[in-house]
Amino acid sequence: AVAPSSIAAGAGVMAAATPTSVTAVAGATTAAATASAATAPVVAGALPRSLTSGSANPKNNIILMTDGYKFSHHKQYPVSWMPPYARPAAGAEYFPPILFPGQAGRPGSTIRCLRPVPVNVEEPERIMKITVVTNVSTAVVEVEPAAGHEPADLTFDGRPLPYSGQAKPVIVMALSDAQRAMLKLPANYSRIKFANMDESKLKRGSALNDNFEGGYNVSYFTPRAYAEVFDNLQGDNIVFFGLQYFIKEYLVGEVVTPSKIDDADAFIGRYMADVRIAGPSFADGFDYTMFPRGDWESMVSGDYDETGAGSPSKKGKLPIKIEALPEGTTLEPGVCCFKITNTHPRFFWLPNFLETLLVQVWYPMTVATQAREFKKTIQAYSILSQRVSQLPPELGPGEFTEENLAQDELAIHIAQVF
Repeated sequence: AVAPSSIAAGAGVMAAATPTSVTAVAGATTAAATASAATAPVVAGALPRSLTSGSANPKNNIILMTDGYKFSHHKQYPVSWMPPYARPAAGAEYFPPILFPGQAGRPGSTIRCLRPVPVNVEEPERIMKITVVTNVSTAVVEVEPAAGHEPADLTFDGRPLPYSGQAKPVIVMALSDAQRAMLKLPANYSRIKFANMDESKLKRGSALNDNFEGGYNVSYFTPRAYAEVFDNLQGDNIVFFGLQYFIKEYLVGEVVTPSKIDDADAFIGRYMADVRIAGPSFADGFDYTMFPRGDWESMVSGDYDETGAGSPSKKGKLPIKIEALPEGTTLEPGVCCFKITNTHPRFFWLPNFLETLLVQVWYPMTVATQAREFKKTIQAYSILSQRVSQLPPELGPGEFTEENLAQDELAIHIAQVF
């Protein structure tokens, strides 16, 4: 078995330790980068060139899933997260707000962008909805024209805008002509109003979400398959191998950047449009209602709790911990190989998100397991045919001849192979 290792994000080193522990946390941008992000508009409705040009990446050809290896979950219940100072107080109006003011020196919510909701724009009686993307929420809201006597709480022209209004149940927003057109809204929707409530955080029907504190989620990776496949197997039959490659290639260090967030936002928006809706008339083929942009941006800044002060030591790093068996360990089906846990309750969704990457460990495990079986068979027949053994000298004689076979029991040599 390979020596156990500890991989610390950003360090890029391996050292002998107890079972593999990988800790990754996110970090802070510089003042210049923060200022640039605060003024740069987020473009919608197009894929970045980085996603549509360049040569193919052979790493993307790894098969994703098999029935033999699966993730299990702990604390898989509906939760949500909000900054402590923005969480609603228990009572009749116990609703998580989309837009909230700052408090005691801590910033309020910032509108990063508005996005259209997939809809058939040719349907005259359609319900008008938009997606409001902030530093905390990606919220879909139903909008209607604001009355003339209702003053606007803010005017949005596409550039990120901190909310400086009061805490209130209904928000009135004035839109620039370009924003209104991009949102697929009729001409009389230049001033809109909507309920200031993030339905995605409300989790109706759940008694486990009364505090909006998020939670810690654990995903376990376990080799398993149908019972009849393993019924006749005895002892350790599976080789755990390959996790460190995926950790070092994709997860360690400053892997979360603004450009990657933009790419992921566009890619997921395009993908979700393909699997959920049909036809070019539906928001130009993009569905932006699912991507938690604010959570990802907090990993870039390291400001998990939206206090206005990020942590330089966490810049761009993933807030996860991975604990694993030493690579090379042989085990039986049903034994957990590794588990993923988020290190901050805001990111309870991250272990599940990373499953689609780390489930690919099944491939090197399968190769290593089969290679071990091949070697066992080859070595056994090498011994039986008295050919030169490939075993290292410290495990026995380098060659099996009539002479040394007469001196030693053949069973001992075969046992050395297995």
